[in-house]
Amino acid sequence: MQGGVGTYSVQIAKALGAQHVTAVCSGPKADISRNLGADAVIDYNKRDFTVLEQGEDLYDAIADLVTNHPLSHIKRILTDKGRFVSMSKKPMGNWFGIFAHMFNILYAHTTGPQSFGMCMSLPKRENLLALNELVEKGKVRPVIDRKYSFLEIPDALEYLQEGHASGKVVVSMTGKGK
Repeated sequence: MQGGVGTYSVQIAKALGAQHVTAVCSGPKADISRNLGADAVIDYNKRDFTVLEQGEDLYDAIADLVTNHPLSHIKRILTDKGRFVSMSKKPMGNWFGIFAHMFNILYAHTTGPQSFGMCMSLPKRENLLALNELVEKGKVRPVIDRKYSFLEIPDALEYLQEGHASGKVVVSMTGKGK
């Protein structure tokens, strides 16, 4: 879980009634994940989430924000009616990566009972209004990792490029950061 999509995904899943949410993140982000509603946390530095441990159930749904596991590994941890959605920008580095990823998703979708898809979203008014309602009800809250002043924008961009943000990085147009 990093930056924003992961922190919002956990909260939205719980707000929409998910019975059990498992977050996959690095160890230092485990407490944030639990505080946002994750029922279980897997540290990807310690274990591969696509290898279930004894007593763990198959997943009904997986929202993949990173796309660093073969879809064949994902298929084996999904229930027969399970759904997988890739929301990663990772394979999107070039046109070949985009089409290869899309083909893999399509192939996985047609070779079994599970559902595979991609999510490349554009903001829609109704979705933003639904998200706003969840925020107003206190079911979803932004996580602020760091604050920077306007003059610290280069530092903020450098921090974001490292890829380890635990929430949103805010730039204040007036006043001080950090």
